[in-house]
Amino acid sequence: MKNLFLRNGIYFLIILLAGCEERKPQPINDFYLFADIDRIKVTLSSSQYSLYISPPVTFSAEGTNSSGKRVVIPDSLLSFTLNGQPLGEKRVIPSDTGAYVIQARFGYLESAPVTIRASNIISSVEVVLSRPLFYFNEESSPVSISAIIRDKDRNLLNLLDSSSLKVLVDDIPQANHSFLPMRPGEFRVKAILGQQESKPTILKSVDPANVARHVRLTAHSIGGTHLGIAGKNEPFKFQAKVYDENFNELPLSKDIRFLSNGSQINGATFGSPHAGVYKITARGYGLVSEPIEIIMRQERAYPGVTLPVIVHFIDIAPPSDNELSRVLESLNAAFRGDNRDTLAQDPNSVNTYIQFSWATHSPDGTKLARPGVHEVTVGRGQYKASEISNSEPDNPCWTNFWNPNRYMNVWVLKIPDAQWSGLGSLPFVSDIPRSDPPNWPHGTWLNGGLHWFTLIHEFGHNLGLYHTFNGSPVSGIYLSKEESCARDADGCEDTPNYQRTDTERNHTRVSCTGASFISTNYMDYDPTAGNSFTYDQRTLMRNRIENAIWLPTLRNRNLRIAAGTSSAKTFPRPVILP
Repeated sequence: MKNLFLRNGIYFLIILLAGCEERKPQPINDFYLFADIDRIKVTLSSSQYSLYISPPVTFSAEGTNSSGKRVVIPDSLLSFTLNGQPLGEKRVIPSDTGAYVIQARFGYLESAPVTIRASNIISSVEVVLSRPLFYFNEESSPVSISAIIRDKDRNLLNLLDSSSLKVLVDDIPQANHSFLPMRPGEFRVKAILGQQESKPTILKSVDPANVARHVRLTAHSIGGTHLGIAGKNEPFKFQAKVYDENFNELPLSKDIRFLSNGSQINGATFGSPHAGVYKITARGYGLVSEPIEIIMRQERAYPGVTLPVIVHFIDIAPPSDNELSRVLESLNAAFRGDNRDTLAQDPNSVNTYIQFSWATHSPDGTKLARPGVHEVTVGRGQYKASEISNSEPDNPCWTNFWNPNRYMNVWVLKIPDAQWSGLGSLPFVSDIPRSDPPNWPHGTWLNGGLHWFTLIHEFGHNLGLYHTFNGSPVSGIYLSKEESCARDADGCEDTPNYQRTDTERNHTRVSCTGASFISTNYMDYDPTAGNSFTYDQRTLMRNRIENAIWLPTLRNRNLRIAAGTSSAKTFPRPVILP
């Protein structure tokens, strides 16, 4: 009998499996794991929903078995209804106010209903245009349209789903919430959100020629002036701005073109291989700007001049030969006009045709062990700023002052109380060479080390250049704006004058004329690009090369300084600048 039951059970199982051969086999746990669930419950992310501003309401369901334990039920075994209708996903976005009832089913079990109550707290809608004016035939991008929504207390609300907002222009719905006018005129724009409708807003499409009244032209160059050099690669850049009758700036540029002496320029830049005066104008919208005059000067060459340099290292160790070579290379590159910075050079940057070399022999003709190096040991180690530029016998700079007709003298020593890294004396000019010696040291003083950038700046002073600015917080000279702009700082037209304060933190300066420019001049202070001597600065330096005394120029180099003579009555103490 037992075998019969076993045999019949096997037959029954075979028949059952044969009848289910079209279905995917499932693990036996899927039939029995949830057999003791006797209750299911739906949980909502929120039971309150505000139309258009709340995120979708999400929900889930879980079961409880006969022992009171929670059981997670796979989604594949659950179904949900919303107000009695089947739901395909586990979230709800109510489309209108009212109650929304959700239930879950698991087999023959049904959950208790849960309710979402949807309300509309939006009290007003206000249409917003990305720009209220559209310039016909000037603009190609459409005007974007959005809305501001508020509740009854005028609190701003965030629209969660912009697709629920309807935008109409002249009562015609607009896709993508944008509108591109195809004619001049006025357009009525409004927004609708549910039952709320905004007041109409007017979008004006205007012909630029009907509103433009003024064109103003500005020219920009890194140097900040309207002077240039024929054939230079650094062009002037132009900008034209259009204004209405009340001098409000208009965003118009499409019709603007630039002309030089009446001929159109390609683009908004200008440079010329030919010297001359060029009047630049901007034209457009039936208007012409006031002209800007640009003067392009002819480049010229000068005979090369090489000035020997001796560096007196006083109680301080000289640098290595490699470092000395780098200093000399940087010095000569600067005066040659090479760009040693990442910023572009001044359009008036030039080769000065002035070079330097390390002195090879001492005044008595002895060959120096290291070219350009004169080591001096006094034993003090440090000096005061007040005691290094006089002719007192305890001043090591005065006692180690080699014939200035044969050497550019540089003194390197430690001066802790100085507020500067270097000083340079200005030269004296005389119609005829002088053989009498100076009563004061002339040259360059460097504080703490042989810094190549400081040496370039101070040699500029030695050759007659002033700072490009007025006022100096470093040397304690503070001037008002009026005082600074009442006189040119350096007598060079192609270096914009500006008032130096202690607020310079980047390369940008504002000249006394109000123009913004990039500082690139070696005779400015940091922060500066420091990569240019200009055309006018070269003219001044070359004048000093020809006419200054106590510089190792060809005119002065072979002069024998007469012992016991004095220049004190004729030449005062030299001007020394940081």
